[in-house]
Amino acid sequence: MSTSVTIILYYTFSFVSRCYFYLPIMILWFLRSGFSQLQVMCLVSIFFISALVAELPTGIFADRHGRARAMAAGSITQVAGVLCLAASFSWWLAAIGEALLGLALAFHTGAKEAWLYDTLKEQGQESNYQRVYAKSKFFEFGAMSIGSVIGVPMYVLDGRWPFCASAVIFGIGALAALLLREPVRHQPLECRDVGAVRAGLREVWNGPLPLRLLVVYYAWFFSLVLIVAVTLSQPYLVWIGFPVQLFGWAYLFYNTCAMAGTLFADRCANRPLDRRFFIWLGTGFAGALLALACWKARFAFLLLGVVYVGWGLLLPTTSQAINRLVGSERRATILSVQDFLQSTIFVVTATTIGYATDQWGLPWALAILSGISLCVVVIFYFLKFAAMTKSENRK
Repeated sequence: MSTSVTIILYYTFSFVSRCYFYLPIMILWFLRSGFSQLQVMCLVSIFFISALVAELPTGIFADRHGRARAMAAGSITQVAGVLCLAASFSWWLAAIGEALLGLALAFHTGAKEAWLYDTLKEQGQESNYQRVYAKSKFFEFGAMSIGSVIGVPMYVLDGRWPFCASAVIFGIGALAALLLREPVRHQPLECRDVGAVRAGLREVWNGPLPLRLLVVYYAWFFSLVLIVAVTLSQPYLVWIGFPVQLFGWAYLFYNTCAMAGTLFADRCANRPLDRRFFIWLGTGFAGALLALACWKARFAFLLLGVVYVGWGLLLPTTSQAINRLVGSERRATILSVQDFLQSTIFVVTATTIGYATDQWGLPWALAILSGISLCVVVIFYFLKFAAMTKSENRK
């Protein structure tokens, strides 16, 4: 199979794995099933806790048995998860569905990036990694945009349809993953699972300073982006008086902004990315959050687009820089260590921000997130290191 065909399959997998027809109406479906708001929040927490607990084991599975198999396993788990949600008239069945979806996310994270980098490395095209990865994120955000528009009309016809349609698409994703050829460079680990975890953590902790900083930087900012996009964006739209009937189109705009970020990352592919790039990225994110906290007007919803542009930029640029600092034999494990840290930060920070929102209001919660972002930027500013994309791969 030629490299171009393989990459097209990868793009196909990226697209279908993010066809979340149910995401714009999932909370409505839970409430319609008779769940209280507290029960709904518990379900969302179960998703992230499941992803947190499964990050390291699924990364080890990918390194031992193949990244493509891990991606296929994630898609199959997605099918099971959304089918449980479709029949979630029992809270416990919905909890199982959310846990399965969290497990699916853990199977995908790390394995996708590691498979792509090793495949390009095998063909001597690793310099194209950021460009290809950015395009894959473009397709993912495109799928989410389509889902945000189509999912609501499907829900009006029948509440189960968005979940069932997503299950079919996720099944296609499993087939696409199974058709992907495992790169020759991939070698199963010859150590026990606990040893693999320790080795991955040791490589991050004892590795070069840029690797440690990038892992922490990615974990913090991706957590903050998710907190804003997943838990605060809808309350913010309500707070500024944005019409509820236009929410779907607002999220179409946001996903389009994220796609624009990935296209910009594509244009910046192979350019040296030193700490100044990440400082400006973090500063822009912090400034957008502070502006959101201070500006209460309907047109303020446009500022959320800045957060989504940063989201689209953050993923490919940090992934490219980290991949250049990580050895191939444990790449998926180390990327899962990174995502494990991100999930931990999300669970802790989201709970704290939720408490702050209840006690002091949404503007103060956004201001606190802005302050945290600036703290991370300051740390990056004072810790000096060379341009990260110029670093050689560690063998």
